[in-house]
Amino acid sequence: VYSPTLMQMDVRFVEGPHYERRLGEMFPGVNIAAVGYAKVDPFFYPPSERPRLDLAARGLDPAKKTLLYAPTHMPSSFPKMDEEFPAHFADFNVLVKAHSLSFFGGKKKSHRRLMELWARSPNVHVASYDDFDPLPYMASADLLISDESSVLFEFAALERPLVWCDFLWVHWTRRGPLAYRLKRRLDGSIDPYRAMAAHAPRYRDLRRIVEEELAQPQRFGAARRAAVSALVGPTDGKVSERIADHLFAHAGRPRVRRALANA
Repeated sequence: VYSPTLMQMDVRFVEGPHYERRLGEMFPGVNIAAVGYAKVDPFFYPPSERPRLDLAARGLDPAKKTLLYAPTHMPSSFPKMDEEFPAHFADFNVLVKAHSLSFFGGKKKSHRRLMELWARSPNVHVASYDDFDPLPYMASADLLISDESSVLFEFAALERPLVWCDFLWVHWTRRGPLAYRLKRRLDGSIDPYRAMAAHAPRYRDLRRIVEEELAQPQRFGAARRAAVSALVGPTDGKVSERIADHLFAHAGRPRVRRALANA
């Protein structure tokens, strides 16, 4: 998000006012257009055009509540999830949508082992590595379980409950005296928005918190809406149109060459 090279474009489209303000402070004079987050536009298309997953075609029961587990790859809750996760939530459909980097590399073997194990359960569907689009999974879920992933804010746009896992596995290269590397990787400016979700400090707390959130889906509703407004921006399904309108309005203008002081 904050890479200087991303600011060397003629225009930088950003989501909500949080990033518009932060980038404006870091890179004064750069052309920033806050238009919203085009990725979530399909959530707000006419109902017949919205993304949806065919649960029955994946062997799941459409009559059951559906949970989506969508962790990031690092730092991740994945290695601290229980092997019996599907059994602990046997009365739910469970969708697992892993980060693409969980499918590759020696450091993510534990992620792949759990996916292979969970996929054998009748109430679980694990997305394959080439199933790139997360929107149908989000649109089909009643609740999201995640960790340090931006998917939390994307899902919040749907006005559905979230559970934020605080039990993270951190590689030794980002622990102890090297913890500064983890701090540098995470965006501390979004910390105030962590209040938009219920937090699970340990795996053993997960079932109870999921049940509480489904019973009171609007418990964090106001905080979710505030986070979406700041980080995602307008959710009217017209972000892509605003981007296109901006490009057409400025077509033919001379290219701007700029040197960034902090590049």
